[in-house]
Amino acid sequence: MHEKTKASFCRRSWFSFLVLALMILSISCSNKNATINRVVKNYTDKAYINSQWEKQQLSDPWYYRLTVVDVPPNSQVASIGSGHWLHPDTIRWEITEKYLLGLRAHSPVPGAEGELREGANNYRGVPVVAFAIVSHFDIAKDYDYTTGEVGNVLNEDESSRLWHERRFMRIDWSNNVIGQLDREDGTGSLEKDTLYAVGLSDPGNPKRSRFEDDYIEVTTRQGVKIDNFSSGEAFQSDSASPIVDVRMSFMKKATSDYEPLTYPDYVTLNSKSSKTVYDQNHFAVKVPIWEKFGFYRAAFEGQQTWDQRRGSVESNKNYNITRFNVWKNTFEETVNADGVKEKKIIALDMREPKPIIYYTNVYHPESLINASRKVESEWNQVFKEMVFYAQPKKYENISLH
Repeated sequence: MHEKTKASFCRRSWFSFLVLALMILSISCSNKNATINRVVKNYTDKAYINSQWEKQQLSDPWYYRLTVVDVPPNSQVASIGSGHWLHPDTIRWEITEKYLLGLRAHSPVPGAEGELREGANNYRGVPVVAFAIVSHFDIAKDYDYTTGEVGNVLNEDESSRLWHERRFMRIDWSNNVIGQLDREDGTGSLEKDTLYAVGLSDPGNPKRSRFEDDYIEVTTRQGVKIDNFSSGEAFQSDSASPIVDVRMSFMKKATSDYEPLTYPDYVTLNSKSSKTVYDQNHFAVKVPIWEKFGFYRAAFEGQQTWDQRRGSVESNKNYNITRFNVWKNTFEETVNADGVKEKKIIALDMREPKPIIYYTNVYHPESLINASRKVESEWNQVFKEMVFYAQPKKYENISLH
């Protein structure tokens, strides 16, 4: 009995020793192989910019808007709110070895650059923005060049593959190397030499760079050349360089079923039978509607069209107005008698409205919050009335609960 107990004790001791040894070995191995990440932040995954980057194709369309967000009082180079305002550009990204290019996705005169021809699916417009690419790299563990053994340190690999095969890149977002913001009267221009991005790594800075789902926002700060004699009497003796903050915003263009509305200066008068009415000189009678009620338009004087023989022409201009899309859906997909899918417009009284959301700036004065809410309430009432009268049988009263 004593010998059996002794043998059992020895077996338990050897088992305990084996478990302890394995634990020590495991701890030592885990300490030895703990991954060390030496990749510095603020890099960009190419797939974030362009899901087609591996095929070296252009990206899907993105909206681009430039806005001046801060100007000191001793500068006339720009004013707060200057920029694209109602008309952001539409671009497609192209990743090259040296630059990230934002190419215009449309022609200023539709058809002038052959983009509407059949098969012209990869139209490359003129560059609107271009940012220097500092490096292309992969993120990979280092390895022993003699034995090939993989190590535990993550590094930026800029040599194992060609530049267009590497997945990540570092971009200098501070400087759009194409063009610069100038005043037409020549009183000042932004200095490219002093550009830098605001708060690139500072999460507490309201002007920090933001890289979110399908949205990029970079605010650059730059000095300004200025003529002191055009700055107003108060600053004629001020030799300090004014600082201007300019924001560049990029948002991936979402699918939309918005229905454009053409709003020309005049419309042709039709009779009750929908026939054109002519005057005594046999000219079509035109009724001025722009003078009656004006709208902002995609092109204030109308966007010209292109004729293969005559070039840019005035006839058939695009007079689409700029307006909010207040409907969740304008079209619905149906199947016709032949079993073919087609889009059908939803009757106005059958559509569902959606809210138009405004956001306050982080610098919005607290003392003006109540006044802003009053303005918001007044505009909200206007939108409610518009929907109420557009769908007269849908709501019992104008509150639209």
